[in-house]
Amino acid sequence: MHRLVWKFWVAAWLALLAMLATTALLMSQWHRFEFYADARTQPQAVLGKLAAELTSRLKQEQPVNDLLERNELSEFATSYLITPQGEDVLGRPLPDEILNSAPTDSSDDATVASQEPSQRPMFAIAVHGGEATPYFLIVSFNKGQHPIWMLFQRLSLPWLLGGSLALAGLLALCLAYLVGHPIQRLATSVADGNLAPAQPGASIALRRDEIGVLARALHDFSVQADSALAHQRELLRDLSHEIRTPLARLQVAAERVELDASDAIATEQIQHQVQEINRLVEDMLYLSRNESASAEALTPWCAPSALQRARARACLSAQEKSLAVELVVSQDLPPVQASTPLLDRVLDNLLNNAIRHSPAGGTVTLSAQTKDNAVAVSVSDEGPGVPPAALER
Repeated sequence: MHRLVWKFWVAAWLALLAMLATTALLMSQWHRFEFYADARTQPQAVLGKLAAELTSRLKQEQPVNDLLERNELSEFATSYLITPQGEDVLGRPLPDEILNSAPTDSSDDATVASQEPSQRPMFAIAVHGGEATPYFLIVSFNKGQHPIWMLFQRLSLPWLLGGSLALAGLLALCLAYLVGHPIQRLATSVADGNLAPAQPGASIALRRDEIGVLARALHDFSVQADSALAHQRELLRDLSHEIRTPLARLQVAAERVELDASDAIATEQIQHQVQEINRLVEDMLYLSRNESASAEALTPWCAPSALQRARARACLSAQEKSLAVELVVSQDLPPVQASTPLLDRVLDNLLNNAIRHSPAGGTVTLSAQTKDNAVAVSVSDEGPGVPPAALER
């Protein structure tokens, strides 16, 4: 499994867990907020339940300390149980607002002891513990509320759940942007023919996930494509150069046929050059597919007969400039494995160039000799020669 797949998998699970946790938190806080709101708006129900428990314990002479300190209202209110003597059963000092607004009504209904805007809201209810004078349970609500409850007061639960969904959607959008933006950059750069974002060392190419793999693959592809285009341009240039020689010979032979339709040598030369052009195109197509000659194309090459044929092909063009084409061949040439069509084309090009650049009445020499157990073929002429800067090309 790849890194990007893991990222999506983890992100999906984190989003799901976040949604579940957010929903659970909202629902839990909502239930607590509803209890808080009921205690504020309908105190007789909530305080009556607590008063009943305190009454039961007082009648059974059981301690009430834990019940006063830890009950359903403890989270957002403080519960005081005032004795008939006006003291808290837990011995806590009573706040001034309780001392100044001590209830006198001994009914079992919860009454508002104080609810001034500047004071904390308080509710009181009588607790009968078996004595003639009742106790009073006073619940003083904390003025501050849980921050999320303030939202609950202004928004309903569906709105809050919708807001959590919107937040999860925003997080998903951020994740989609982090994944989609670099891919969009790559797509735009490919469309514009500029793969700079995918160059080695770029931030996208340095990523270790599938996007980085894609960026590096695009860069490698661009390098290969540029190399292939350069190779195609080289092939086209070579083809235009290679085909020039047989076309020139074909033109010379055609002119001779126009002068003398019975010229068998010119007719044979035309047929040979047409075959040569056809073979040239086939070889260029072969090279364009394979970029180099295959070892399977190598066959035994007889240097003396091959050089003799090359001289015969060159003599037709040499006659136009009154040039002599001499052949000097050593008798102890070793056998050679080579691509005969390609070597024939090399010889034709060299001889054609020598004829083109030689002065009229000069001599072109085609020679072959043994050199280090190989055959060295050379073409020499009386022209200006090839400039040193052009020899490599």
